[in-house]
Amino acid sequence: MVGRLKPGVTRSEAADELNQIARTPWPQFPRPHWARLSHGLIVDSLQDDIAHTVRPALLAVLGAVILVLVIACVNVVNLLLARSGQRNAEFAVRGALGASKRRIVCQFVTDSMLLACLGGALGIAAAFGGVRMIVALSPANLPRLDAIRLDPAAFLFAFAITTVIGVAAGVIPALHISRNDLQTGLRQSSSRVAGTHLWTRRVLVVSEVALALVLLVSAGLLLRSMEQLLRVNPGFEPFHLLTMQVVTSGHEFDNLPSAPGAGDRARRRFFEQALDAVRRVPGVEQAAFTSALPLSDDPPVVAQYGAQFEDMDAQSGYNVFRYAVSPGYCQTMGIPLLSGLLLDERDTADAPQAALISVSLARRHFGKRNPIGSRLHVGPQNRPWYTVVGIVGDVKQTSLALDQEDAVYLSTEQTWFADDTLSFVIRTRGDPAVLVPAARAAIWSVDRNQPTRAIL
Repeated sequence: MVGRLKPGVTRSEAADELNQIARTPWPQFPRPHWARLSHGLIVDSLQDDIAHTVRPALLAVLGAVILVLVIACVNVVNLLLARSGQRNAEFAVRGALGASKRRIVCQFVTDSMLLACLGGALGIAAAFGGVRMIVALSPANLPRLDAIRLDPAAFLFAFAITTVIGVAAGVIPALHISRNDLQTGLRQSSSRVAGTHLWTRRVLVVSEVALALVLLVSAGLLLRSMEQLLRVNPGFEPFHLLTMQVVTSGHEFDNLPSAPGAGDRARRRFFEQALDAVRRVPGVEQAAFTSALPLSDDPPVVAQYGAQFEDMDAQSGYNVFRYAVSPGYCQTMGIPLLSGLLLDERDTADAPQAALISVSLARRHFGKRNPIGSRLHVGPQNRPWYTVVGIVGDVKQTSLALDQEDAVYLSTEQTWFADDTLSFVIRTRGDPAVLVPAARAAIWSVDRNQPTRAIL
């Protein structure tokens, strides 16, 4: 559910009110025994819910940028300290001629602000060119590609950072100069004066080396994590694979003036005819469709259902990903068959209910026992039992970094409802992008009113 809070209402207050509503029994809507709200409802910010997956990566990048900025600032301050040591006699003469320490400090800050403004201008120019290059090199199907730009807020942020750095870099050397006695500055040489600031410069150098070491170690860990992530087996063969999501129009299939279930039958017939048309496209080796794509943007709850094996009690079960697939799906995706048989054209609505399970689910429940021939429920309990006919390899559904691999594969003809959104998976001989127009035209040859979205 999505709602907008009234002005002045906090998230905790909204959660308390929603929990009170959720726990109130309604005779018109009896709950099953498993629908217990022991922990209440969760109220989250929509912004946090959308951005929570990318926030850690952005914070890591921001930390690296801050480290680089601090190292550059330490370098500049160190150079300004050395320069102030050489100009100590000059400022002593100015002080003797009547210049106040406040004026000398202002001159240092002015010099550092000039350096900061020049560096900030060059940085903004480099960022502008870099962003344009990134956008030009990014794939065309990257979400919100047109929103990647330097907006006024970014320029204001850069201006604020430049001002703060300019003031900070100028104040530190100025404070050292202002503490010196004018007569001492006139008598001492610049080399001796520079030696008085040696300890400060040493501290800055040590700090710079420490920050650079932290940045280097972090970069090494990031590269190692990236290397390990690229070695993760997604469970399928992603190369030369084109996917196209098709969303059937609800009014066209659900408002048919015929017997109940006619809409589901019409949807299944449309997808079967569209699949036959796609398979006839030149350059297509294999094609199938599925209700959920691995590593897709859909939230896990869209494809997750409760599963219960025959030897389990009524209060237990597993949360599994339910894949409604057409015959040939595992072959097209390159998902290996480890034991038993795959689903094929014989698994129709009138045939015995058959299911494939992932190897992780088989190990979790059966251990070393053979699960072939066992029975399970998926979804509604009033449906016939499915018989496990095969075990397939695990597939990463949500992320390469998460192990949520328990899955059950059912034939689209034997599911308890017809999905209104299915994704075609197409194995091609060459570049998948070349076949996008032809595959879309094949789907539209069956019904041009159905929207499609290609994902490479």
